[in-house]
Formats: sequence, structure tokens, C-alpha cells
Amino acid sequence: MYKVVLLDDENRIIRGLKVIIDWEKYDCEIIGEASNGIDGIELIKRTQPDIVITDIRMPKMDGLQMVQSLKEKDYSPEVIILSGYSEFEYAKKGMELGINCYILKPVEVEEMEACLTKLCKKLMKKKIKNREMIEFKTLALRDVIDGSTDNRDEIIDLLNISNTKLNETNIVCAIIEINPIYASYINKSMNTLINMVKTYIEGHFQCEVIKYSDLQIAIIVHSSNKIDIENVHTIFNELHNNIEQEHEIRSCIGVGKIVECLSKISLSFEQARYAINYKVINGNNSVIEFEQLCNTKKDIKIPKKIFSDLEKYINNLDIEGCKNTINNFFDMLVMNKRLRPMDIQLQCLLLIISTVKSMKSIQFELNEFIGRDVLSIEEISRFKSIEEIKNWLTNVISSIIELKYKSQNIKPSTIDEIKTYINQHYTENLSLNSIAEHFFFNPYYLSQLFKKKTGESYLNYVTKLRIQKAQQLLNTTNMKIYEICHAIGYENTKYFNKVFQKHIGLKPSEYRKKNKLGSV
Repeated sequence: MYKVVLLDDENRIIRGLKVIIDWEKYDCEIIGEASNGIDGIELIKRTQPDIVITDIRMPKMDGLQMVQSLKEKDYSPEVIILSGYSEFEYAKKGMELGINCYILKPVEVEEMEACLTKLCKKLMKKKIKNREMIEFKTLALRDVIDGSTDNRDEIIDLLNISNTKLNETNIVCAIIEINPIYASYINKSMNTLINMVKTYIEGHFQCEVIKYSDLQIAIIVHSSNKIDIENVHTIFNELHNNIEQEHEIRSCIGVGKIVECLSKISLSFEQARYAINYKVINGNNSVIEFEQLCNTKKDIKIPKKIFSDLEKYINNLDIEGCKNTINNFFDMLVMNKRLRPMDIQLQCLLLIISTVKSMKSIQFELNEFIGRDVLSIEEISRFKSIEEIKNWLTNVISSIIELKYKSQNIKPSTIDEIKTYINQHYTENLSLNSIAEHFFFNPYYLSQLFKKKTGESYLNYVTKLRIQKAQQLLNTTNMKIYEICHAIGYENTKYFNKVFQKHIGLKPSEYRKKNKLGSV
């Protein structure tokens, strides 16, 4: 529904406009009114209307001066000018300001309806274009932050496709995760929340904000000047408080480290995702900074022998040795009669985190596993007995051993299997995350492994495959361009057109025409 504000110093005019027009017919809603240009500017800034209907002659500031002031502030709603004067200079000035709806008083219903029809069509086209640009930006930035490529030129190509510019010297990523209990609310209000986040951060830094998943928002903060990490942390803490106060929802924010080149954006984002995993310890309504996680020493009152034994048995893939160590660990815990089940759960989590930090060879896989299957299990509080907690810890350690076993047995054919899977599923929404999940890899680790083994990034491989398939369909079928787009796994036709032109040098329609002419 389009938002409309009415500005006129004659109250009868405003009352009349409310009555003579069927606003619902044009999917419009009157959200405010004012009697002078100064109040009008404040009203417009506060309510962000789509359409402003304003008189020219008003006290304090007239309608044209008000429109001029709005344009200088880079805000230009669609405007309908009302005037009891037919002087040419008013119409001329209005046209210079981009106003193409100029109605003389008394207002005729037919004339106003004609203006509304024209402006609503214009707004619809603008809305569709904005939606497409948001889709472009979301698709491109997801690939960038997920680490689909760490090649600077490929990253710049993705940014160019979505008309996005990032300063390359100072970048930090963050992720906001909404508490699942607010899923139904956020499903309706995600765009509002994204706009609020973007507006707040832009008061301090340049940024890009996109929907990352149903309950997550990804943020890229960037600056041509040096970023003070303490300032960043302060801003995210204030943002967290604003989200809770304005939207009345609980959330957790993970913040990565500052990086100084485009190819490391995905590393900062991976750190932010890793930080989010600590919400079980820090609380599911907090800001967690990767920098502090690295510097904070946990006060773990567990004998060093427990750590060394557990690490040794995990490295030897000895599940029985791990079970014995866990039994010794729990024997030690239960000796302290003051410990509550919640305290024991926390000690288990700290034991897991501290142990796996030393396992560098599978750190990426462990980070993902710990985040997805351990720290994100918010139902951990369901355990009611020591035995249940012990069984849970044993199962987690068993899974880590299995993960280590798989990592030590990565077959030379693993990448070939992944490529075969891509060739069979390229028509689907095939993200790096979905591939990684299918083959039980961490996305960032998989992107590095894929490039190391093939010499090219995952993103480039998938894109080349899809473009080759598109060329085949363009040459051998009469399928429409949008049908080919969907058939090779792209959802957005304009995005497909841009990617195709980037790789082939021609738009799909031009490529088809050229090849048909060449075959005659």
C-alpha cells in the first residue's frame, strides 16, 4: 500500500481530499497531514511517504521550496502540486524539480484520479526495479561472504553485477541472528528490520546489509579510513539494544575481525558466524565479538590430564579411551555437590571447545560442527540427570572422532565426486553451503580445498558449467530466455543475462541470433 501525506494550510481542502477520492482503489493510505512546509518536511522525513500532495502557497515555507529542500536531502517522493494560481512560473519551477502532476484548485476528481493512476504505475515500476536490485545484491553478496571465491577479480565482478561498491582497505563482517521464537514476526518484518539496521549503521560507517537466511541478517561494514574496532563494537552493542527496544525481539550479534582486502571478506564473516556459536555460553541475547573470544581465557577448573588424555584418544580415534576419560571427568564433577546440572553442562561445553582448539587440521570442519550440532542446541537444558549429560558428551566426542576419521580419509576422488554432484544438480539452487552440507564440509574449508585441487574457485566452476549449458540450449532449442535461465539454476533472468554477457560478451538473445545467422 502506498503512503500519502497531505499538505495545505486550508483544512477544508485536506478534509475534501480525504472524502472525494477512493484511496483504497489506488492502494493508497493517508498517513499524515500538515499545514506548512516546515512541518511538512518533518512529517515526510518521519513517515517516508510514497506520494506527497501539497499546496504551493503555505506559511513558513511554500510547497516548491519544500520540494527543493527534500531534493537537496536526497529524498524525492512523488509529488502532486495544488495551486489556486495558474501562473506559468509555478508550473515551470515545478517541472524543473521533476514534478509532472500540477492541479489547479478547485480540485477535479477526474484530474486527481488521473494523476494518482500515473504515479501509482510509476511507483510500481520503481518497486519492481528496487526488488530486482535487492535480489541482485543479495545473490552476489552471499557468494562473496560465503567464500565461493577468494579471487579479487571475481569478487569485483560479483559486486559490479549488483552495482555494489566496497572500500577494499577496511572491512568487518557481522551477522544478526533472531531468536527462533520470533520467527513468525520476523517473516513479515524482515525488510523493515534490514532497513532499520542499515539506517543505523550508515550513521557511522558505509555498509551493506542483506538477508542471509530466514532468521539471519548479514552485514558488511567498510571504510576508506582505518576502522577502530572498539568503535565498531560500541555501535553493534547500541544496534542490539535498538533492535530489542524498537522491535521487541531478542537477537544475538556475532562480529568478525577487521580485514584489509576483498579476498578476506569471507574470513571475517566466518569469524562472525563462529562467534554466534557462543550464544549458548554468552546468552541468546548478546553481542559476541570474535576478537574477545580469541583473547579471553576461560577459567576452566579441569585437570590438564583430562585435556591431554581426551586429545590423545581423539587423535588415535580411540572411542573407548575417550569414554573412560569422560567417566573420570564426570566422577570429578559429581564430587562437587554444589554443582547444578546447568553448571555441569557448561563445563562440558568448555571441555569440548578447549579440546578441539588444538585440532588445527580439521579446524574449519569442527567450527561448523560445533556451531551447528553442539552450541546451537538450545534444548541442552532439557537434560535432567548426570547420566543424560554424560551420554550427550560421549555422543559429541564420538561425532568429532568420526569427523576426524573422515578428514584423514579424504580420497583423491572426493573433488571429482563433488564435481559430478554439481554436474547432476546444477539446475537447482546450488549454493556453496548446500554442497558443503551434502559432503559434510565447512563451506570456507570446501572453497579452499576445491580451488587447491582444481585451480579455480567453486563459483567460477559452477558459473562456467551453467553458461555452457545455456549455450547448448540457446543453440539447440526454441526455449525462451527466462525458461533457459530457470533450467540452468538461476532464479532471476536479469541476473542471468548479466552473468552470461560477462562470460560470453553477448546477451543471450544476441548470442542466439548470431549463431542462427552463422548457421544459415
